[in-house]
Amino acid sequence: MTIGAILSHNYKQLIFVGLVFFTMVLISNVFVSGIVEQYMYANAAGMLTIAESTVESRLREGRISILSTALAIRNRLERGQSLEEINRYLIEMTGWLRDHQEGIPGFISIYGAIGGEFFDGSGWRPPAQYAPELRPWYVTAIEDPEKITISTPYPDARDGSKIISISLAIMGSAGEFYGVLSYDINFNSITAYVESLRLAQAGYGMLLGPDMSFIAHPDTSFLGKPLESLGGGYIETMRRFAQGDGQVSMIKLSNNHGDQYIAFFQRMRNGWHIGIAIPALNYYQDVYLMAAVMTVCGIGMGGILCAILVRLNSAKLRADEESRSKSSFLARMSHEIRTPMNSILGVSEIMLRKNMSGENYEYVSIIQQSANALLSVINDVLDFSKIESGRIEIASQEYCMSSLLHDVITIIRVRVAEKLDFFVTVDSAIPAKLIGDCAHIRQILINLLNNAVKYTREGHIALGVSMERLDAHRIKLLFSVQDTGIGIREEDKKNLFAEFTRIDGEKNQGIEGSGLGLAIANTLCKAMGGEIQVESEYGKGSRFTAVITQRCEDAGPMARVERPDARVLLFEDRPRHAEAALSALRSLGIAPVYAKSLNAFLEELENGDYQFAFISSIYARRCLALAGKDGAPRLVIMTELGDVSAYREADSIRMPIYANLAANALNGAPSPRDAARDWRISFTAPEARVLIVDDLPTNLRVAAELMAPYRMTVDTCLAGQEAVELVKKNRYDLLFMDHMMPGMDGLEAAALIKQNEACRHIPIIMLTANVVADQRDLFLKNGLSDYLSKPIETKKLNALLESYLPREKQISLDAQDRAGPDDAVFDLPGVAAKDGLFNVGGSLSAYRNVLAVFGGDMRKRIPQMREYLAQGNVDQYTILVHAVKGAARSIGAHALSALAAELEEAGRNQNLQAIQEKNGGFLQDLAALAENIAALLGEDFLASALAAF
Repeated sequence: MTIGAILSHNYKQLIFVGLVFFTMVLISNVFVSGIVEQYMYANAAGMLTIAESTVESRLREGRISILSTALAIRNRLERGQSLEEINRYLIEMTGWLRDHQEGIPGFISIYGAIGGEFFDGSGWRPPAQYAPELRPWYVTAIEDPEKITISTPYPDARDGSKIISISLAIMGSAGEFYGVLSYDINFNSITAYVESLRLAQAGYGMLLGPDMSFIAHPDTSFLGKPLESLGGGYIETMRRFAQGDGQVSMIKLSNNHGDQYIAFFQRMRNGWHIGIAIPALNYYQDVYLMAAVMTVCGIGMGGILCAILVRLNSAKLRADEESRSKSSFLARMSHEIRTPMNSILGVSEIMLRKNMSGENYEYVSIIQQSANALLSVINDVLDFSKIESGRIEIASQEYCMSSLLHDVITIIRVRVAEKLDFFVTVDSAIPAKLIGDCAHIRQILINLLNNAVKYTREGHIALGVSMERLDAHRIKLLFSVQDTGIGIREEDKKNLFAEFTRIDGEKNQGIEGSGLGLAIANTLCKAMGGEIQVESEYGKGSRFTAVITQRCEDAGPMARVERPDARVLLFEDRPRHAEAALSALRSLGIAPVYAKSLNAFLEELENGDYQFAFISSIYARRCLALAGKDGAPRLVIMTELGDVSAYREADSIRMPIYANLAANALNGAPSPRDAARDWRISFTAPEARVLIVDDLPTNLRVAAELMAPYRMTVDTCLAGQEAVELVKKNRYDLLFMDHMMPGMDGLEAAALIKQNEACRHIPIIMLTANVVADQRDLFLKNGLSDYLSKPIETKKLNALLESYLPREKQISLDAQDRAGPDDAVFDLPGVAAKDGLFNVGGSLSAYRNVLAVFGGDMRKRIPQMREYLAQGNVDQYTILVHAVKGAARSIGAHALSALAAELEEAGRNQNLQAIQEKNGGFLQDLAALAENIAALLGEDFLASALAAF
């Protein structure tokens, strides 16, 4: 059969195949293009919403401050205070805000025109021709005297820098006009943040004023230009903004070089417009790539099918083969199209996630200071949105109460450590394992405790956990959060759980948060069939009690001691702390003996018959010698958060003490000691790979940081199912698995991993907050290699890693490299060599190199800092001081680092007077340290270290 005859008999099929492939490729391209655009649009919307919240949060403190200050000035004027007294109040308020401006980046001053006179809290005196009524801050306030107004950026009369003003007209009770008060913020801090926004590597962020003119743009030539001068689509955008449409608008823009950009804009609540631009090439390149891939696949598959059709020789065979080929074609095309589509979409999603991950936030100092509050607001809003839409699902899974309490206490303890006492009372008879929604109970407790911390300025907060048994398989949990805060007025209790509401607003000015924490806690509690009860006395404190019913299958208590007849001695000279510790021991069936004084404790310790002795870390050193004698009781030191004293001869547990911690100590597994800083690793394993699984990000971060000195590759994940998938894809030498997690718990995940023949050899270490004997037996019976109690003890972690990591991947550190600072005879005044050695993983040679580089580098930086200060270049001076702060801290020069931090803060505030007062001593100490390092290590060693660096 000739080619012509074959084509004449099959041309319809060939045309059909061509049309089918063309149609499928066309539809696929449109489909993929739509998906990419939807991803980009959704990410732009999310980023703009976050950016708007960030900018608004930087303005929120200004609004709060200007409102409270205006009210105070009005009250003072109505009480008849003089303008001189008003001026002094503004100066005091400005000073206070500068001292407390963690949440007010860029704050300059509070000032105003009051009673016909101009006052400035920073002490600035305007020139004779200065006319307040012509300044933007005055004009915007007068135009809308009933509202707090925000100006567009304008030059500061003080130094010409770009600022924005938050202003408010001061009106008397009878409507009389007293003047205008204004609050200035340096606009550069907002500009820098907005311009750093990225949807792609070459993208940028921008801000438009209410008149749709640019007020922030990386290219300064755009500033002041209207949006309409840059391309089409702006008319529809402005129409949406005018109608109050909150949707994100997308338009095309061109820069001065004719490059095309895709821009997304969103209107902000203050009338500004925030936008993100991405090069059009970046925007469409994924679409082009996927279209090309699918087109090539289509042509290839079409050619294959045509070749098959052309090879048919017989009419019947041709007919039969045509039928089979159509089915084969559709199946293969479905597979061939889905395969590259899934790959491309998966890689695209990973890239987008990477661009929007926390990595950028992690290393930016300003985010370090403000992200906690911002993320808290965002999470609250997202959680409340889920609740309103009915998408919150209450789980019913087994969980471990001790792990839940450990996670909650770990998070809250850091927040209260600097200003409040924190007490925890736990009923040790609560069953170890309960069935319910662990994640949402944890969220309720954290919200209630955070609320207590926010509204308590001094005194203490206390968490109490108790139960009432309903029947053999049900208990009623009572979580009580009590504080000594400001309390709640009776008339405000009805609004206590309303969303976006903060009661007693005037008294609570400056309190961070979204006003959603209590609303979320109350709603979640009700969703689990519980309730939140409130008791409060205004001015004296409050008590919130969450009552939740849970099921239990195992009645075994979560905390018990193996020797309830053990004799325990305790001394703590703070009455409430002592009572909390005694209560924890008594709840375990222990009858502790309380020493009323240190001398009585020492006498009992030396002569009494005790198995355990609990002592506050304040007096611990007095007891160590006695505790080390034969037959002496086991000494347990009660430490505070941040106490870095080393107690090699004794165990320690960290306050607040409650039943679980006390039980762990009495059972021989106390919490890790602060002496862990003295522990130096015995090996590194740069070729080893470890996976850590925990449903709490805080725990993952702590575990990863503790393993950092070993130089292993450390992966982390938040769920058991995710761990199972990661183990299939990667080769791990060791796994650390949290026991109780929502969804798939640690035992279930470990069982699935062990079912895989290729993964059975991987040792699995269980992470747990409960270390009673039966828990350990449970882990070993389920095929786990070992367990590690939380909080993680550094020495035990080292022992586990040394035991279970492959020997061939462990690189031993020789004795000389692991020598401590005393062995090296380090005598550097002002330097804690022990801390510096710890920061480099215990390597003495590495620490000597770091010291050498520091000493040589500081010799170069000192003249530069003097020169910048002489030139008045505070910005460059601040950059150098910032570098010194981190470097000094890394070598253990804590005092020098702290002084550098003070100078950095003064530099950011442009406080030249403060810099000049402290700079002389700072540079003198820095120079002395550099010379001491040179004398210790030698000039030749410094030169070689710097050359290698």
